[in-house]
Amino acid sequence: MESQNKKDFAPEWDLKDLYLDLQDKRINQDLENLKKLAEKFNIKNQGQIELIFNNSIDDFFKMIKEYENIFELISKIEITEMILDELSECFSDKNQYYAFIKAIIGKVKSKI
Repeated sequence: MESQNKKDFAPEWDLKDLYLDLQDKRINQDLENLKKLAEKFNIKNQGQIELIFNNSIDDFFKMIKEYENIFELISKIEITEMILDELSECFSDKNQYYAFIKAIIGKVKSKI
């Protein structure tokens, strides 16, 4: 009875936004999209934050929303990586793959 009560209070997680596994085609698609978004953000906004803020608060909020979208995608990839790392040790090439993902995310973060 006690275990059933604990189960009743356990959180239900909706993980369908995450990837199925390391071979999920959406990971590479999202990584490519992430690189493009970060480069576009960098080109569009580098040195412009004060100018955008002073001229148009709407433009400033649009820039912040773009920034949030980039980090949301980064988080999605990183969370999937952490979950897969915790739940499974069956991927023989996971260390190389994780290094690849971390390198791309590091480059993206340096541009924004």
